[in-house]
Amino acid sequence: MEVFQHTAPELSALASTACLNQVGEKASAVTHLILVSCTGMVAPGVELQLMEKLGLDADVERYCIHFMGCYAAFTGLKLADKILRSEPDAKVLVVSVELCTLHFQKEYTEDNILANSLFGDGAAAALVMNSDKGLKINAYLSQVFREGEQDMAWGIGDFGFEMRLSKYIPALLDKGISELREVFERKFGLSKIRNFAIHPGGKQILQKVQEAFELTPEVNFHAGEVLRQFGNMSSATILFVLDRMMKDPKVEGEILSMGFGPGLTLETMHLIKQ
Repeated sequence: MEVFQHTAPELSALASTACLNQVGEKASAVTHLILVSCTGMVAPGVELQLMEKLGLDADVERYCIHFMGCYAAFTGLKLADKILRSEPDAKVLVVSVELCTLHFQKEYTEDNILANSLFGDGAAAALVMNSDKGLKINAYLSQVFREGEQDMAWGIGDFGFEMRLSKYIPALLDKGISELREVFERKFGLSKIRNFAIHPGGKQILQKVQEAFELTPEVNFHAGEVLRQFGNMSSATILFVLDRMMKDPKVEGEILSMGFGPGLTLETMHLIKQ
């Protein structure tokens, strides 16, 4: 946690500055700050250090979303959307920072081998505000698959945080998503959507989602590239995928985005590229 407290604010500031520069907004315009992380917790929090580094006003409202796992960026974006519904002029900075390699486990077990080889470090930020450009948050859906409750878990151990990551997760997701196809059709118009932003929790997860929706491999191009270059950066990963899709001129219209995490939880967000 000492390493997290020292490193996370700087990495968060770099991601936040890049985000604000990309949209042409000054830090002084930010009204709300949401910090997302499941790999470190300190108090006073990283969000306070980040406010100082960015020069944010002292009255900026701040929220922390901790220990929810890989889907937590969706939770942060949904909270930002709800803030905007009550305060239309708000500019909400959502920052995800994950230092997964702090929790490298040396005991030779299947869970540790999977986690050590799959997870990496990263930070990403998104500015959520009312605008006529970017990715519009149109709708979202949360679902819990109780059958997989013990197959993905994250707890505090004696030598860092410990991951339980069952090899059955891709099959559980395949079954769960297949059962939800009618729900997705009613809520999002699934059959008309051509763009998908899937959290790249692993190569098999991308493949199983693709098969469940009967999609071509091309839909996972951006997710696959993020996984190949950076690994699974927990909650920050989906923001990397969405950033690539936002900058890709071939991606137009609706995007259905999904993230998975402990629970076994599925978060789904319907976006429209403007």
